[in-house]
Amino acid sequence: LLEELRREFSNSFAKVKLCKPKSSRSESVEIFILGLAKK
Repeated sequence: LLEELRREFSNSFAKVKLCKPKSSRSESVEIFILGLAKK
């Protein structure tokens, strides 16, 4: 699922970053997907 979302973001953005917030617990699956430089 995550790779699928990343591919979809790559279609619209030049750079895609996956980030886990520092405030998130290590066992949590919380993640941010950032799209930079819209195509």
